[in-house]
Amino acid sequence: MSDGIGDIIMDQKRSLLNRAALRGRFIPLESLQKGFPRNDEGMILAYEESKSFVAHITSKYGKEGILRILDNMKSGDVADAAILKALSVPLGTLEKEWHDSLRRKMTWFTYLSYHLYDILFAIMSLIAIAAFIKIILRKRAYLKEEMGDGP
Repeated sequence: MSDGIGDIIMDQKRSLLNRAALRGRFIPLESLQKGFPRNDEGMILAYEESKSFVAHITSKYGKEGILRILDNMKSGDVADAAILKALSVPLGTLEKEWHDSLRRKMTWFTYLSYHLYDILFAIMSLIAIAAFIKIILRKRAYLKEEMGDGP
């Protein structure tokens, strides 16, 4: 089955997280603690953000960092306190670092490279239209010339 949410999340061309990084329009992690959005696009972005945030923590603090956070939450700490206790970094600071790392990875060049075929198709379409118009104009000029040379 290829229409699942996992396929959408993994498709870099349609990645809502990449778009959010380009536009600077993330769903704040604080609001995700209260619950995920109910609309499809918001829910997909929330899942992408969650996965990316966990990956960011893992890359910076290792698997042990994630396990310490989970242990703290298992002991009853809310996410903010669990992160602060486990990593000695406030959630807001960690979130800003994560956003900054995403912005560095996602440049306009990267976004354009994801859509290279679409861009090339659009350019070729414009060239074809311009060529068609040029042929029509030449044909009209030729017909005018022919009609002007007549009897």
